[in-house]
Amino acid sequence: MAYIVGLTIIMQTLYWVTITDHRPITRRHIKLAYKAYMESPEKGKVHTDIKEYVKKAGVFERIGHDGVVAKIVELIDRNRIESAEMHNLVDSMRDVDFSAHDELW
Repeated sequence: MAYIVGLTIIMQTLYWVTITDHRPITRRHIKLAYKAYMESPEKGKVHTDIKEYVKKAGVFERIGHDGVVAKIVELIDRNRIESAEMHNLVDSMRDVDFSAHDELW
């Protein structure tokens, strides 16, 4: 669950970063989106919420497809980066030069 939620939030961030830069996706864009999520409080909230869900949910509820999908959707909706936060992130990356040669992995 954490991987799906984290990847979805990172992809949302990557989308925002690339549409504001008006260029094709580069490694720098990917690294910035990843770093933004890894250093965000949302990452900790997601992992805490998943641990709570696993503790409280019964075995059959955790096995059931519908309950898990509903929880994933809930976590994504509750922890995704909102527009105002994204604009702050975009403002803070103004000095990042995405036009330079791309970084190595």
